Amino acid sequence: MSTADRRRPADVLEALLREPQRRALWQASAGALMPLRRGPAPAELSADLLVRVLALRRPADGYDEKLHARLDVAHLRGHVARTLGRMGRRAAVAVPVLVETLREPLGERCSPMCCSASSVRHEQILARVSVLDALRRLGPQAGRSVPADVVAELLAPASRRIALSAAELLVRHPESALHHRAALLAALEHPYAPVVEAAARGLSRAAPSAAREAVRPLTTLLRHEQGGVRRAAIRALVAMRPGAKGSEIARAEERFAWLAERDPDAAVRAVARRALRPSLRARLPLAP
Repeated sequence: MSTADRRRPADVLEALLREPQRRALWQASAGALMPLRRGPAPAELSADLLVRVLALRRPADGYDEKLHARLDVAHLRGHVARTLGRMGRRAAVAVPVLVETLREPLGERCSPMCCSASSVRHEQILARVSVLDALRRLGPQAGRSVPADVVAELLAPASRRIALSAAELLVRHPESALHHRAALLAALEHPYAPVVEAAARGLSRAAPSAAREAVRPLTTLLRHEQGGVRRAAIRALVAMRPGAKGSEIARAEERFAWLAERDPDAAVRAVARRALRPSLRARLPLAP
């Protein structure tokens, strides 16, 4: 164990801020934060210090050295973001810098997948997920701080893990879901079913204000192949009722009745039955 590794995490990070060109300090800083995955962050680790580290870049020349530098930055950033997340709302000062890191492009994929560039991209994805998770912990409205263009990029199909983490951030709070309802509506067509399910949950939190735009695409989801998506769509449509057109919600309820009787997923049948108005529910045979 090096001398740096035996120092307090705050001391190692301060040393890195003084000498960001030293790769050994990047690795020591990540190693110092790694044991802090559980429990509260040490008192000497201030949010201000972590924010300064979060904004660091490691100088590098040459292709290979630049790859190593990106790997170091992504690896440490993931640990810093997780530590900030554990601080909760007292780390709210970190939100602007965390959001700014989401603007940085991911590295390119390459073949074979075991090459260094692919390893860098993988670590960058993990770091971005950690940043999104941290934002989710820093306050119920942190999602509103992420600009619409950044949200659209995060929800793109380029990475399932990033898209799902971004969707979960947006559904954290009704105000965030309502603010980003256009992105959630677009995510209803995402190729990854868990993202679609999360988007439907988010729209239910934005109800009934989003009813005008959301009822039709949500009704389409009642035919989705994944039962979890169908359940989320039913719940969202129920939440939309007060703001929806009578004719549109009536078509959705007709589908509820069909699902309540014939859906192959018992959980979907149960949710659809509960979603029906009493007059329609009375027409169904008794549930087994």
